[in-house]
Amino acid sequence: MKEMLNSTLPNEVQKRIQDGLGFGWAMEMTIDTLTDFLQASAKFLATKQNKDKPVALELRDINGGFHFATIVQFIPQEEAGADDGSWALSFTFEESDIDKNWEVFNFAEDPEPKTVFYDVSYAKHGISWRFHELDNTDKIAEGTPVQILCVIVDAVRDYMCLNATIDPDLSMGEIVTFHAELAQDKVYIGVTPGILLKQMVKADAAIGKVAA
Repeated sequence: MKEMLNSTLPNEVQKRIQDGLGFGWAMEMTIDTLTDFLQASAKFLATKQNKDKPVALELRDINGGFHFATIVQFIPQEEAGADDGSWALSFTFEESDIDKNWEVFNFAEDPEPKTVFYDVSYAKHGISWRFHELDNTDKIAEGTPVQILCVIVDAVRDYMCLNATIDPDLSMGEIVTFHAELAQDKVYIGVTPGILLKQMVKADAAIGKVAA
């Protein structure tokens, strides 16, 4: 299984940011930023857990286009009357995976998940995001966290689609593993969270013994 750092993906993200946005970007920033976003998403949703319905954090661009989502839902035990269960963390590149009846947050519009992301980025990698979504003329500013994150996750999706039949697995250490599968001319991308992210949403004390 190929590690993301050893793939062509960081270079591709650097190229997209430099050519498309016109400013410098270090390749290691791609791994750090995506890692921080995934951890921040799990940390944020852990505070919004709801046994009655799933909760999701969507990454949409400034125009409302869907790019990625993090989902947390409670899976009860099958035995009748049992109160124990487990919290399941998942990710998706497909907007159709999000049910309209869920509790859904928008990273681009909700200040709370962005604040968590800022805090995680600074604590983990010393990154300070200072860009505003709009400039002083109310035009969309270049280089905002939302814009950068959309570039990164789009590049991940494109990389997985391109390599679906060649090298379908891509790892980010103990954070997540991406897997691409081609079926009926469509590429499906699965994202498996690592133990670090799973532990962020387990909330053992609240629900008793929780499955891993």
